Amino acid sequence: VEDSRDTLIQSLTTSYASLLSMEEQIHALNSQINLLKSQLKTLALQYKVGLVTKLDFDKQATNLKDLQFSLTSLINSYNNLAMVLEKPWI
Repeated sequence: VEDSRDTLIQSLTTSYASLLSMEEQIHALNSQINLLKSQLKTLALQYKVGLVTKLDFDKQATNLKDLQFSLTSLINSYNNLAMVLEKPWI
């Protein structure tokens, strides 16, 4: 019983540390997404006046979508881990 309790405490501690790390990653991804959105607006104007190619614009748009997908995946992982922390007996 003591070993099970210690294992559970260690598991919860590790999960909590992972949650904190994920929160930092979520904030960082949000910052990157906001920056990329701003850059994409500038790039759209540059494309409109002929300073950059459509390919350059599309690369940035794809990068933005990739970051948004990564953020969604990370949020899902965070929520799953939070659920485990809220109900560790499941």
